[in-house]
Amino acid sequence: MPRLKLLAKGKVRDIYALPDERDSDKLLFVATDRISAFDVIMDNARPDHETTELMLMLLFRAFRKRVSL
Repeated sequence: MPRLKLLAKGKVRDIYALPDERDSDKLLFVATDRISAFDVIMDNARPDHETTELMLMLLFRAFRKRVSL
């Protein structure tokens, strides 16, 4: 099998260009069994995430005032 040019690599699919001139208008899609952490519903690991986000927002707001953004 000749070496194929990889056009795009995604989470579960790779796309290759076919090497033959007469197939230049065609693509080869290869489905894989790759998975990611986003393929499952995860428990909330940070029960206090709202408080953390609020503190970061307040810190950023204070920083913006200090540097006049």
